[in-house]
Amino acid sequence: MKIPSIKYIFLRKIKLLLGFGNVVSADTWNAEYESGKWDAIEQLDEYPRYLSIIGYVTAIFDKAIILDVGCGTGHLSNLYTLLGHDYTGIDLSKSAIEKAKTKFPNQKFFNANMDEYHTSIKYDAIVFNESLYHAYNPSETINNYSKFLRDGGIMIVSMSNNKHHSLVFNKIKKELTKISGVEIKFGNQKISSIYVFKRNNL
Repeated sequence: MKIPSIKYIFLRKIKLLLGFGNVVSADTWNAEYESGKWDAIEQLDEYPRYLSIIGYVTAIFDKAIILDVGCGTGHLSNLYTLLGHDYTGIDLSKSAIEKAKTKFPNQKFFNANMDEYHTSIKYDAIVFNESLYHAYNPSETINNYSKFLRDGGIMIVSMSNNKHHSLVFNKIKKELTKISGVEIKFGNQKISSIYVFKRNNL
């Protein structure tokens, strides 16, 4: 395995401090999903966060058209469709998408890079569930995806609690208008934050 150079590590840290994303290759994601590393995201402890995300969509829309960016193995899809929403999930990992299609064969899943994805469909809600900080430039990505929103549409961004994710949040808050937010805690420890945004021009 090739060891990263000191220069690469230094430049990567600088980019993270500037609010750029922690980009992970498709090959790495595939290997991790195939090894079972991400099986824990479907455990019960994760559901307070999932239910908060789904709750926001359901509170605002009776039946929403939803895009889940970085959907992984599709663990949110069935919950959305059970509530009557129209769901589409995309993920960079082909392995994750194959697992999602096997578990939820009636749902719509596509293997796609979030930084390159384009669509003519307009969505009521676009969800970044622990995925936006893996975009190359999260601020640019959030702006691009805001163009896929219908009038009155929302973007929901969930990020776990660490310094880099806080930097990303601070950057995207300048690009969008925050309309709500919640912190998920276990005891007194903050685990993640979930914010709901709308486009600044709405």
